[in-house]
Amino acid sequence: MIYLLGSFLILNILLYLTRHRSPKLIKNKSCKYAILIPAKDESLVIEKTLLSIQKENKDMSNTYVIIEDKKDPTYKIAKKYKANVYVRKTNIKTKGGALDECLKSIISKNYDLYFILDADNIITKDYFKKMLKHYKDGYDVVMSYRIPTNPVNWVSIDTGMLFSSHFNLLNGYRKIFNLEPISYGSGQIISAKIIRKLNGFPFYSITEDYEFSIYLEENHIRCINSYTPYFDEQPTSIKKSINQRTRWIRGVMNNKYHTRTLNKTIWDLAVLNLVLILIYLISSFFIYYKYLGIIFTYLLIVLISIFILILDNNRIKLSFKKKLLFIFTNPIFLFTYIFSYIKALKNKNLEWHKTKHKG
Repeated sequence: MIYLLGSFLILNILLYLTRHRSPKLIKNKSCKYAILIPAKDESLVIEKTLLSIQKENKDMSNTYVIIEDKKDPTYKIAKKYKANVYVRKTNIKTKGGALDECLKSIISKNYDLYFILDADNIITKDYFKKMLKHYKDGYDVVMSYRIPTNPVNWVSIDTGMLFSSHFNLLNGYRKIFNLEPISYGSGQIISAKIIRKLNGFPFYSITEDYEFSIYLEENHIRCINSYTPYFDEQPTSIKKSINQRTRWIRGVMNNKYHTRTLNKTIWDLAVLNLVLILIYLISSFFIYYKYLGIIFTYLLIVLISIFILILDNNRIKLSFKKKLLFIFTNPIFLFTYIFSYIKALKNKNLEWHKTKHKG
């Protein structure tokens, strides 16, 4: 118990001492924007995405679909919706590399900001209008609220709620301590001021959003979470989900900025502390009550899962049956992170691979 209280006390003191004062918001008046969509071999899903954009953005001349080969069927679909198609020329085969190359090619067009969407992201009514409101208020990066398009089984439901927990719990906690929210790579605005300063988007790892998040924190760039919803497809098999999370974990491990800032180190310390606390609780119950340790941990995560649903406030529309499914399977889903960590430790040179969408 002393270790438990001490860990949280030290963590919160460190967070408080290292917090920074956010710079004053300066309202943005001009809102000329471009929409960038990395879309390698995404012909199964790109049409619905472009259709949703066209409903909210009549003139598609500001939309850029990034592909690697004109033979990709995605090319014809993008042209059908009168979007610009950028065919890649470099060998940096990551999402960050695709964004960097396209941004460098259009930086002279003097856009004020850029929307970054994935090929399977379907935007909602008034999406651009609501997101631009935050930009006009002075925020340079705005993240919207990811909702799964396919909550069909426990894996896709739990993955969708994982983003909700990150959005509401992790970023909510960071907000308390004046830390910038974590970027999730899609469904976001990036100010052209940042892109011009960087001369593109030079974040090339398989977790370019993690790199970008550290850059935002280091440079005290004003960011905000927005509850403006967009839809995103999630994996439906546990094997694909474990592989996806393995890439995330390995990307963080390989990241060259991983220990550059004290704030980031503190968050690593926070994760370590929480793991140690769980081990401490489990071992204590194992010693005295045998199997009650497992039961206690399971029930603890069940309670956290209920809290996540409360924070989500029904933004992710799930039936009562699916909510129950999430509550009781989320502990199992989180347990499978162990397999992702093991795979990430064994595979030190994981490369970026496109997630195959069903459409």
